[in-house]
Amino acid sequence: MNPTFQLLMSVIGKLIVSILRFVLAVIYSGFKFVNTICEFFISLIDEILNRLQ
Repeated sequence: MNPTFQLLMSVIGKLIVSILRFVLAVIYSGFKFVNTICEFFISLIDEILNRLQ
């Protein structure tokens, strides 16, 4: 293996890892956002049902 190829491979590897981390972070924050919205709607429905009784 020549050094330039090795360097290129390590740079590509680091790039892939950072992209994957970014994607995972985006997915995670997206899930938290959806979860917050769901909890809000559930509490809203709960409140409406309590007022109807």
